[in-house]
Amino acid sequence: MKITFLGTSCAIPSKKRGNTSLLVQSDETLLVDCPPCAFEKIINFVGKEGLPDKIIITHSHIDHIIGLPSLIEIMRLIGCEKKLDIYISGGALDTVHSMLKLHDVLSKENGFPIYIHTVPMRKDQLVFATDQLKVFSSPVIHSIPNIALKFVEDDVKACYSSDTERCEDLDTFAEGCEVLIHEAAYFIKNHKEIPFHSSAFDAGETAMYSGVKSLYLVHVTSDICANGEGAINETYDAGFKGETFIPEDGDYIEI
Repeated sequence: MKITFLGTSCAIPSKKRGNTSLLVQSDETLLVDCPPCAFEKIINFVGKEGLPDKIIITHSHIDHIIGLPSLIEIMRLIGCEKKLDIYISGGALDTVHSMLKLHDVLSKENGFPIYIHTVPMRKDQLVFATDQLKVFSSPVIHSIPNIALKFVEDDVKACYSSDTERCEDLDTFAEGCEVLIHEAAYFIKNHKEIPFHSSAFDAGETAMYSGVKSLYLVHVTSDICANGEGAINETYDAGFKGETFIPEDGDYIEI
């Protein structure tokens, strides 16, 4: 399983970081959330083989969904023919479906098959399974309904928090995972809390309680980027004994 960090920024992108999105490659390719410029990121970092077979939308905040109509239209224009499955969390279904209908990307001539599936807001919900990859979801705590994801290939597991404040249910959901990809929007020390988001310390606590080996901080703000060493140290202050990284756009891990 290969996970590419297409974007690593919070809702306000920078010159070097776009909005957070992941590309998970196994026997099929999964795009997690679809911010602006998703197509360009995929082509630049992975190539055409990175165009998704499946997309999961975790929640309906604009930095996670706004690129979806554009990506679908570009895939049509370049002649994609394989089917595309889009999995939308129950809390985001109406918003995303209305957006796709507004841009009329689901019924154009010379299109390709697109199937939309609803992901129930339940703990440990199986989203889909291929021959090699299983993906599960579980609700987290955000300003609107949102889901974390777990990717399982054979005995290898990785968890993505999506946007959330400190969430004890996530500790259990991530148990047994080698890797935790967790948002980190601010520092505990000397920084104002950002509601419904996590600090680097919060991410470290989840990593510690879940027992993962490696922690990757994403959805990062300019404060975190300006003091990456401080953010990493804060995860260790929380008791995490593994390795913490702050990936850049285009970085990837193979597990």
